Amino acid sequence: MELMEVIAGRRSVRHFRPDPVPPEKVELLVQAANWAPSWRNLQGWRLFVLQGERKRELLAAVPETNRGRSGLEEAPLALVLVADPEQSGTREHKPYYLFDAGLAFAHLALAAWNEGLGTCCITWFQEEKVRSLLKLPAHLAVVALSPLGYPAETPAAPARRPWKEQVIFLDEGN
Repeated sequence: MELMEVIAGRRSVRHFRPDPVPPEKVELLVQAANWAPSWRNLQGWRLFVLQGERKRELLAAVPETNRGRSGLEEAPLALVLVADPEQSGTREHKPYYLFDAGLAFAHLALAAWNEGLGTCCITWFQEEKVRSLLKLPAHLAVVALSPLGYPAETPAAPARRPWKEQVIFLDEGN
């Protein structure tokens, strides 16, 4: 696919087929994430790939009412994105580690879609339960969870504002 087709076509997927994801596809997605820019190129994020019992244990950290939970239940893999706030910067009280991790996830999600795989960024979960499951050291922050697998269906495109409403061009006259 062309890049803009991938960007415009990507969807948050919440229903998956049970087909396994080949390890080489997972490796490709991590490589894509690894090319994401980060504060001073510190690359302070890490990705956990869970399957089987570990994936099922992760469900305890996601509220029953979270719309993304069904994807974690159905997909063959679950991703946990963590970041080290010390491996990033802060300017004017803005913690850039979240931005760094978000860029990495965006790269991964677009690469996944290009490979026929779906993701869904989940940020509503009980961090302490995830931290305990993964035995994370205190300095790491859990940023997001995501199912990873082959979509059972392609969700409809959500409404978008026209791009011209999203930008303000300034020149010497204004």
